[in-house]
Amino acid sequence: MDYLFLHHNYPAQFRALAIHLAKNPANRVVFLAEGQRRDVRLPGVRLELLRVPESSPPSPYLLERDASQSLRRAEIFASAMLRLRIEGFRPKAIYYHGAWGCGFFCADIFPKARRLNYCEWFFNKTHPDDLSEKVAEDPGAMTGKQAINLMCLHALADCPQSVTPTNWQKAQQPGEFTGKIAVIHDGIDTDFFIPAQEAKGAIIQALGLPIPPEAEILTYISRGLEPMRGFPQFFRSLPAILESRPNCQVIIMGDDTVVYGEKLPAGQSWLEILREEVPLPPGRAHILPSQPYQVHRRLLQISDLHVYLTKPFILSWSILEAMSCGCLLLASDTEPVREIAQAGRNMLTVPLDDPQTLAEQACEALARKKELAPLQEEARRTILEDYSLHKTLPVQLDLLHGIHRR
Repeated sequence: MDYLFLHHNYPAQFRALAIHLAKNPANRVVFLAEGQRRDVRLPGVRLELLRVPESSPPSPYLLERDASQSLRRAEIFASAMLRLRIEGFRPKAIYYHGAWGCGFFCADIFPKARRLNYCEWFFNKTHPDDLSEKVAEDPGAMTGKQAINLMCLHALADCPQSVTPTNWQKAQQPGEFTGKIAVIHDGIDTDFFIPAQEAKGAIIQALGLPIPPEAEILTYISRGLEPMRGFPQFFRSLPAILESRPNCQVIIMGDDTVVYGEKLPAGQSWLEILREEVPLPPGRAHILPSQPYQVHRRLLQISDLHVYLTKPFILSWSILEAMSCGCLLLASDTEPVREIAQAGRNMLTVPLDDPQTLAEQACEALARKKELAPLQEEARRTILEDYSLHKTLPVQLDLLHGIHRR
């Protein structure tokens, strides 16, 4: 059978499902994308990277500029699908991310294919994100969101079945479409993200980090070091933590960029701003760019306390991967976290915008680490029961093939 995945990025949320389908030699699996993660290639999956040029010169009308890029992407993805059709490729099912325009024409080109729309986020005005405060001074913050919403609305209306990973994310979607939106998480590989099997010192040595094996390790991981994921609050909490816990070392992993939310002026980064504002003792904080999955897992496995912060937005994989590794977790008390949190049972929670309280609770958690070990066990149990690929992948496959479980 033929299967087609369409996404702005590769492999993103479709990684596990595409790998599983490609394991069957009778299947042909094609993935059309605009960009890819450098360290990932899916075995057996044919990847075609498509170039979507920006208009030159850009339109002075901001909504036209933002919407036209998605429509241009829609046509380029359509051209690639037409080439596949000429080759004789006939997908049984197409799974696409609705926000970027990738699947805009798939029903026209492959009308017999079963189609699934991945609806990750809808900019719902009743739950404003940090962009909403900037609209008056930067209309681009408004037009960018509404251009994405236009694509999402088309996908929700055009596609007979949609999928979103959490109930919180479903709650952001327009109410008239929620009846055909299934809540199925992408799934966490609980056979890979496991508690440490080696001594902490051996993992630190293998990573090549200049950290004593007996050190306490505080970790923070995010795709971008940005306000949406609470990076300023975390960084501002560090002086108090490092002063109170002299044996503590901090590992921060993430790219020095803004992935979600308002971009800084050219040449500026949050890391640079915060380093100037909040000097840290030398040799106590180790900042790494995004790393391959193997390194990511090892950082979680040596963590004595992992901090995850987010505004009311998309829930990150990283918090679930940390839970799967049995981390002691201190997370923001915000809506996306509340869906998975059993505060006091599988994690500790803290107000998002209070670095002082964050520092106090982090120090208390580190001091009580042995006492709090049951939270780590319960965190992994939560993932095994509700978010493991062993549970989510069969449901995804059924939905892809039009089978609805009750």
